[in-house]
Amino acid sequence: MKRIRVAIVILISLICLCGCGAAWPWHYHYSDAFIAVYYCGDLKLNPNNPNFIGFDWFAGDEYAYDSKGENKERYKELCVKHNDTNYDRRAIKPEDAGGIRGDARYRRVFGHDFVEIDVISDRDFDDAHPAGTSLGDVVKYGGKSYWEYVKRGYTGNPVSELDGYINNIPEDGLCLLKYFWLNFPEVSVEASGTHNLQILFVVDDGTELVFNLTMYLEPSN
Repeated sequence: MKRIRVAIVILISLICLCGCGAAWPWHYHYSDAFIAVYYCGDLKLNPNNPNFIGFDWFAGDEYAYDSKGENKERYKELCVKHNDTNYDRRAIKPEDAGGIRGDARYRRVFGHDFVEIDVISDRDFDDAHPAGTSLGDVVKYGGKSYWEYVKRGYTGNPVSELDGYINNIPEDGLCLLKYFWLNFPEVSVEASGTHNLQILFVVDDGTELVFNLTMYLEPSN
């Protein structure tokens, strides 16, 4: 009877293992760094929603844990720059994270760190913000980042929510960005309508990225 019970336990364990393998076909790699891929291509603006500007940077040069030659060396440099060298554990390969970019396991970020952002319109926004002046205390940034997780020594929630006005960026910049967007949270009736915007990003190495965007702002209320 005891042998039968043992056999049943073994059988159930095998079934569970097979089931888990079928449901979660992940592959792992040993990693010294949490971030697996840095994208250093051009930013692409996606003003898909009213008063909201999304950004996509999944294009251009890619520096990854499995890159070769110069790209692998650049990946290592970026890991050192962000002090991401002591992860020292097994990690799910990002390509096996179900293709879900919202999942922390995806571990892909934009390779540039922003230290300054500004937005200027060709129209008056309100009395305090005439045409051609900074909208730094009007426009907010948001997104998700792995930066705090890496700074904490890989403890707690890997993903941090970003939220603030663009004239008040954290002292160490916006780093290890997973997602990023800009939005106009408060738009008066007078400020609504079509605006020609100039958007400036300053990277930590001094590089300036300038975009010109025409978008329609809708009243908030």
